[in-house]
Amino acid sequence: LSWAPVHDEKIGHWIINIRGLRVGNEKLNFCDDGTCRAAVDTGTALLAVPPKIFRELFEELRHSPPPSGHCHGVGPQLHIELEHFTVTLGPKEYSQVRKTNR
Repeated sequence: LSWAPVHDEKIGHWIINIRGLRVGNEKLNFCDDGTCRAAVDTGTALLAVPPKIFRELFEELRHSPPPSGHCHGVGPQLHIELEHFTVTLGPKEYSQVRKTNR
């Protein structure tokens, strides 16, 4: 269990600072300016990102599912760097199997 300070407790949301994002060992430069924030909502299991970074992040995280068709296979890890610790999510936590035209 780890704690991260909220950005501004007066606004009524759990908004925390994001120091950086990595997919595997590749650092994404989206948060380099120090203004990245995230709302933490225990009522949802979804991750949302600004449209500006969606395409890059989607392509970096995209991977083929194993033949069994579940998300427990090998795929890149998403690292969310917070103030004093990093949250790491694997394919099982950030993806779902969907058919594509690819």
